[in-house]
Amino acid sequence: MHSRKISKTKKVGFGSKTINIKDIAIVSVIIIVVALIILRFMNA
Repeated sequence: MHSRKISKTKKVGFGSKTINIKDIAIVSVIIIVVALIILRFMNA
């Protein structure tokens, strides 16, 4: 029962001790995309 809850919190929670490299890559890509969108709105 508890193992299922832990698996869900690992995906969402940033406070988890173990950080996966895939999670860092996904977050970095999202930040880059958001930055590009903001730059387009600023230039337009």
